[in-house]
Amino acid sequence: MKVIVYGADGVMGRQLKAQIDCRPEVETVAEITPLVSNGLTCLAEFKGESDVVIDFSHPSNLSDIIQWGEKTGKAILLCTTGYSDYDYDIISRGAKSCPILVAGNTSLGVNIVKIILEQMVSLLGDWDIELIEKHHNRKKDSPSGTARELLQILENNNVNTTQPVYGRGLGEYKRKQGDIGIHAIRGGTITGEHSILFAGYDEIIELKHQALSRRIFVNGALKAAQWLIQQPAGCYSMRDILTVKTADVNIKS
Repeated sequence: MKVIVYGADGVMGRQLKAQIDCRPEVETVAEITPLVSNGLTCLAEFKGESDVVIDFSHPSNLSDIIQWGEKTGKAILLCTTGYSDYDYDIISRGAKSCPILVAGNTSLGVNIVKIILEQMVSLLGDWDIELIEKHHNRKKDSPSGTARELLQILENNNVNTTQPVYGRGLGEYKRKQGDIGIHAIRGGTITGEHSILFAGYDEIIELKHQALSRRIFVNGALKAAQWLIQQPAGCYSMRDILTVKTADVNIKS
């Protein structure tokens, strides 16, 4: 599989390149660095052949990536968060010409948690629900993109009307029926942790995922890319990969 690494000078881009170098069946054919002028700064400058572009950069580069996909018909894996509604319209139009997978979190474990969460909230929607996410002290956005996706699942599948409550400041704040508390913790080098707490009468159930290294995101991205290059034009998600029979998917890193 021939891969273009978009955002190759970033933390995730460097990790992706390092992992590709360890796999004989995968090859980096280009490194796109939009902020560094001494290399390829956009896909329009790339004249070679590739099976897929894996993007770990910034939403501002979306137009360049989609134009390349529309021109070549090759696969696009978007591992960036922060897209606007307008951006998603661009992605939808591009998916008419090439396969595009949008994955704000490429961890297979996180995406399995999402599937389980849908079932849990449909059964426990009348319990008190709290969502807690933890990340390193350099993370800019709050709550995390994954936390926002988990919240959407809680809202879409809940049996009751819900209301997100982002943290609780000083003073008196009594929980209301349907409140979903969302809390962001930032500190040290925490790679990423997401937990959903369901609290009922005299019992608690907690669904939790903890990332022990960024390698899980890179491995998940490569697995997704290998699947995506075999698909026709269209818009896909990590869930589509997980619906494949377990026998056809090697989930070991």
